[in-house]
Amino acid sequence: MKTIFFCLSNINRLGGIEAITKSISKELSKQYKIVIINTEPFESGDNSIFKKEKIDCIDVFGSKLRHFFCIFKLIRRYKTSWLIIQGKDLYYLSILSIIKKCKVVFYDHDSLLAHSVTQKNEYLPRKRASKFADKIFVLTSENKQAYIELLKVREDRIVIIPNFIDLPVYKEEYDINSKTIVAVGRYHQQKRFDLLIEAFSLFTNVNKDYILEIYGEGELRNSLQRLIDSKGLTNRVFLKGRYKSFEEAYTHKSFFILTSEYEGFGIVLLEAMHFKLPV
Repeated sequence: MKTIFFCLSNINRLGGIEAITKSISKELSKQYKIVIINTEPFESGDNSIFKKEKIDCIDVFGSKLRHFFCIFKLIRRYKTSWLIIQGKDLYYLSILSIIKKCKVVFYDHDSLLAHSVTQKNEYLPRKRASKFADKIFVLTSENKQAYIELLKVREDRIVIIPNFIDLPVYKEEYDINSKTIVAVGRYHQQKRFDLLIEAFSLFTNVNKDYILEIYGEGELRNSLQRLIDSKGLTNRVFLKGRYKSFEEAYTHKSFFILTSEYEGFGIVLLEAMHFKLPV
């Protein structure tokens, strides 16, 4: 049986890469041996999906050099395999395509067009990954064209796999009386929750019965909370942390709002629409 390795920072983070990795690996586990490789320590999460589907989770923490050699050994152990690199931060692993009987995929969940060509921290990792990887996975036709034109990647090396969600049919009606606005994402500069809080502070001048819930996690939690407090919104804006279920985050809400500087194509948009929310 062939083995497929998914390599990412940590499967237990709350984000689109982690969500799509769980969905794809669950489906592929019906035909292949699946191994999830985490390169960064993080709080533990619900890995029951992996036990049920017999998916292995392996932690490989440390330097880039340690990542390289540990994953090299894993690939040699499982022999015939695919390595799917999830995101630009792990681009350096694409050189593992030199190993016989291993195909390497660089999976870009972001948008190349969101960045200037002068942003070397964005372009160089993708350019180097494109040089070694056997295939490039992107989310949209626009991003495929960007790889062709800006990074000079051959069209036959690029595959479009749109984001998707795998949730049971939601049968409840939209709650037209809800006064709760919701946003979901990492507490990170890219998501611009600071902009959302600023905008909500103006919105509440004429809409005093609404509240805002922001689900997520990340390094900006404290600074976002200080902004909320400084705006006098302590009882109106709530940093909810990780949600325990999709229903907790999306049901009985007025609408969903996205303020990101850029996205490849946010899975949160699909989730919100699945629960019948205006976006």
